[in-house]
Amino acid sequence: MDRACEVAAYPTDRETAKRIRALEEFVGELTILLDDACRRLDRRDRIDALSGLANRRAVMELLDEAWDEDRTGETPLSVLLVDVDGLSNVNDAFGPPAGDRALERVARVMAATLRTDDRAGRLIGDEFLVILPGTPLDGALRTAEKIRVAVSEEFVAFDGGFWQASVSIGVAERAPGLDSPQSLVEIASRGLFTAKTEGRGRSAAAQAPGA
Repeated sequence: MDRACEVAAYPTDRETAKRIRALEEFVGELTILLDDACRRLDRRDRIDALSGLANRRAVMELLDEAWDEDRTGETPLSVLLVDVDGLSNVNDAFGPPAGDRALERVARVMAATLRTDDRAGRLIGDEFLVILPGTPLDGALRTAEKIRVAVSEEFVAFDGGFWQASVSIGVAERAPGLDSPQSLVEIASRGLFTAKTEGRGRSAAAQAPGA
């Protein structure tokens, strides 16, 4: 952010110069505070408050950026669509706050398994998107299994019971037949559907037609 104002004057005596220096310092400190406030507002606008991950808008922007980095498709790009299994049962049995705790735990475990260059965000409800730049399908499947196993080892205690965490994951890699980031997510959703219908608590890959 540019400085809110510039202080420029020609002091006629020592006292005036002193006042101008003090005003310049004040303006500088105010600019720093404004910059910090803008950064915090921007972060708040891009972070999902519950999971601590990127929100839907932010994670889709990150996917757009990853897609645009190599429009030729020569560099691998994969995504994971992660769905928390049985979250509605947690909400029904223990209440929405318990469901929030479950989501928060899954998000934390998932984020801890990812590489520095990977990105994750909450799309909606109990569904997360993970972006894996430079990762082919076999590597994405390994990452999906790493997440799935790590999450399955988590037990979340509530008043009156506990929940063993579980996720189902759809996996997809960019292919020549896909023309947009959204189409890649749609392919991953097919893999997620397969994982769900085959019993949940597993990962499954899907590919674009003709890939």
